[in-house]
Amino acid sequence: MHTKLDPDDDLEIPEFDFTNAIRPGRIDCKSGGKTEICLEGTVEYQLRLLPSTKVIGRFISTLDAWPAIIAAAKSGRSPRTLSLDAIGRGGERWHMAAGPFLVRSAELNNGGPHPNGTWPDEDDRPDTSLLDWSKAVIGRRARKPGEKTEIFIDGAVGYALRLIPSNKVLARFESTLDAWPVIIATVEGGRSPRTLSLDWVAADGFTGSISAGPRLERWARHSNGEPNPYSDRAALPSRHVAETSGVAG
Repeated sequence: MHTKLDPDDDLEIPEFDFTNAIRPGRIDCKSGGKTEICLEGTVEYQLRLLPSTKVIGRFISTLDAWPAIIAAAKSGRSPRTLSLDAIGRGGERWHMAAGPFLVRSAELNNGGPHPNGTWPDEDDRPDTSLLDWSKAVIGRRARKPGEKTEIFIDGAVGYALRLIPSNKVLARFESTLDAWPVIIATVEGGRSPRTLSLDWVAADGFTGSISAGPRLERWARHSNGEPNPYSDRAALPSRHVAETSGVAG
């Protein structure tokens, strides 16, 4: 079906000058201009410590939170220990941002310069026309066969392999590199992965779970240098779709 539109003689379309237009997706922010983030239903914002959840600042507006976040980071406190939350009328808590991303956002929203400078023009972008994109792999980091991966938790002085739900500690490690083979050996020895949890341990004895269950086993094997079971998409089994045929009455 085709619809034919008759021209409207009374409709006048003005000519626009797009030479001074800003490309879509860019925000024209004046130098030093501050940005306020408002969440509907929020009565206050709280700056919280991780992982203790201690509140170190309360604000009516995020405009008051930005300089406090920046000052906390500059005072020597690790950005990874900071979290900004929104508090609702009924006491609900919504997490907004945390870690280095929170500090960068606070600096930018407080009027600081954009971390990447000015927006690049298309003429300033590198020429990629000669690149062979057929050999490109999206979203994957090149890793040598057998290469092991160490995971660091900021503030951790050690790591522990714990039983669930008894909380009995099976082993302690100074590095996650030492934990991976023990986790694999424990599972291959007959213990269910669902009963294992790898925790990080702080200097004051506070602990937190890094991963647990079957995901911990897969993580340990991959970080210990074993091949990623999902790296070769072609090796995955094909899906079979059942086909049905109807008989017309």
